[in-house]
Amino acid sequence: MIESIEKVKGSFFNSGQYQIILGTGLVNRIYNEVINIIGENNNADEVKYGNSFQRAIRMFSDVFVPIIPV
Repeated sequence: MIESIEKVKGSFFNSGQYQIILGTGLVNRIYNEVINIIGENNNADEVKYGNSFQRAIRMFSDVFVPIIPV
């Protein structure tokens, strides 16, 4: 039923998540509307995942993993 909606390009279930593929530019509009409805505004810049050591390791892996094939 979800895939029959006009702007939905597809959907699938992966790793315990139901994911919906939306048309270009639609994600930001839907996100803003959801934030307006639920009344929360969690700034992604303020959200920190893991302690400082874990963030440092993630930063180094983000830098070096793309150059491994070289």
